[in-house]
Amino acid sequence: MNDVKTILEAFLRFEKEERLFDDTVLGKFHYWNQVRQYLYEALLGHYGLYSYDPLISGEKWDTKKKLAFFKDLVRNEVRLMRSKKKEVVFVCTSRNMNEKGYATDSLIEDYRNSLPAGAYHQVELFNNLTFDPETKYADRYFNQLLIFIQKFSFLLIPLVSKKVDRLLARYADRFGSDVKLDARFTKKMIADFILQYYFFRRVMRKIRPRVVIASQWTTGMYRACNELGIDCVELQHGSFSGNYTLMYDYPEYVEFSGLSSFPKYFFTFGEYWNEITHMPGKKLSMGNSYLTTKSTAAPDTRFDAIVFVSNKDFTPIFLPIVKSCAKKFGSVTFYFKLHSPEYEYLDKIRAELADYKNVEVIYNERTTNELLNVCDAMFTIHSTVLYQALQLGVKAIILKRKYYWISEDALHLEDVFLVNDEKELFDAIEGIYRKGDFKRQPKKEFFKPFDRLGFQAFLERYKQERP
Repeated sequence: MNDVKTILEAFLRFEKEERLFDDTVLGKFHYWNQVRQYLYEALLGHYGLYSYDPLISGEKWDTKKKLAFFKDLVRNEVRLMRSKKKEVVFVCTSRNMNEKGYATDSLIEDYRNSLPAGAYHQVELFNNLTFDPETKYADRYFNQLLIFIQKFSFLLIPLVSKKVDRLLARYADRFGSDVKLDARFTKKMIADFILQYYFFRRVMRKIRPRVVIASQWTTGMYRACNELGIDCVELQHGSFSGNYTLMYDYPEYVEFSGLSSFPKYFFTFGEYWNEITHMPGKKLSMGNSYLTTKSTAAPDTRFDAIVFVSNKDFTPIFLPIVKSCAKKFGSVTFYFKLHSPEYEYLDKIRAELADYKNVEVIYNERTTNELLNVCDAMFTIHSTVLYQALQLGVKAIILKRKYYWISEDALHLEDVFLVNDEKELFDAIEGIYRKGDFKRQPKKEFFKPFDRLGFQAFLERYKQERP
């Protein structure tokens, strides 16, 4: 097995023949959905098709941060006890910034703005950015308790060990004992899933919503809500593909049930995404205002600018490359766009690139749509921004490292340049500017505008009197 298609087919045969979607731990938790992506990645890694590079060292917690954490934990639990019932709960990952510089979940905003203030409750899964102090605790609950209790997931690991050890033995028999994976990490994912289930079961029994809308893959919550009869919606929050993203692609025989860890509905960015994967729940195309591309420049404008689209897995690879590009192409501006979770690396990266006057590090100060509209090309390995660029007609340069092949559906399109190394990247940049063709020709519609009316029609079913 040395290609993605062959590996995927073998993996799907394994899980079907072993009936892994039927397996449970502790008598009630179907666990395979929690680990199948990781075990598939381990198999890809064994054949040199997937890998993680060392990351930049992260944020350090001091005594002040620890005290603030536990203070917020207590405050949150008191506020939850006082919370009133709401028809709608949004489970947010507020890692973007609004125009005032405060944390917001850009994927949730469309839906939240469709409802009157006070008509919903918010649960926050990401709380490392600053929230507006006037609205921080208004119908909002943070996840400090979940973070805390998952520190003790090791207590659950002995309870799932025997079942997981048998699974890993079957996996080794099928694919070879030399496939490198972390057995304890596999068990911890299952333990974290179980703790997430109990955490959200408590929260949802208190707020008693009729529908929960989440901007993150939150399997423990889906399991709890399905059991409680609460409908769950997951919002698409990135690009995905049938050759890699198994949490959004399931065999036809897998069905939604009250004991499953799938959302009942999946809202996508556009019809394109509905066609390329299979979900046990129902897929609806709702669009998105944040990712919908809007052209603000003349279609043939030359900007002498290129945006590097990074994330914490790519940043160690991209830093030396952007430095070399800055030296070689002194008249070109290079925007180094960090991924939202890279807040803890921001100062280090800005310091490292400070001597390169034609490099500008961008965190959340400008959106990818804004940057694409002032650049001639974008450079990445794999990113949702690739599809934004193609919809705008911006040229895309893809470095053939790591898991670039995930975007295989887009790599054959016109104005997509594949490069193996720094030299080929230089050649691609020189070719783009030498050719002088800056006319933007959109390739496909990957993202449609938010369908407010469609969402309001969806909510009508939940506006009836409670049974």
